[in-house]
Amino acid sequence: MTKASTPGAVAWAELAAGLRAYFDATLPKLLLYRQEREQYDKFARGRGAPSTLYGAEHLLRLLSRLPHLLGLTDLHPEELKRLQAKLPELYKFLVRCRSEIFLSTYELREALLSTRRPRGLPPQVALRNLASPPGSNPPT
Repeated sequence: MTKASTPGAVAWAELAAGLRAYFDATLPKLLLYRQEREQYDKFARGRGAPSTLYGAEHLLRLLSRLPHLLGLTDLHPEELKRLQAKLPELYKFLVRCRSEIFLSTYELREALLSTRRPRGLPPQVALRNLASPPGSNPPT
């Protein structure tokens, strides 16, 4: 069995895929501040999945709302329990790799989105790196 196909790696890949789907679905409606929503409508809508355009700062907004959002799902109780057990490890990973994942200062995305890809690590990359973050041990 390869490292990528171990039960732990599969669980992290499933968690990342689920969070990415939630992120893409919720960003335009729930995760943006009013001014950011206007910028999204003007510059980002239709340019790809939000998880390819927005940074990990917005992922934190999703994580802060996740308990409420999960309460609205029809996840089987065992699946929900497994997900909730993984979240503390995800938080520790984000803290451990914060200098690689988060911007050092908050920037409005208008200029960034209108000219080039934003700096910072998009959630899809952060989540993909979750199983093997650079310079650190992967979560188990």
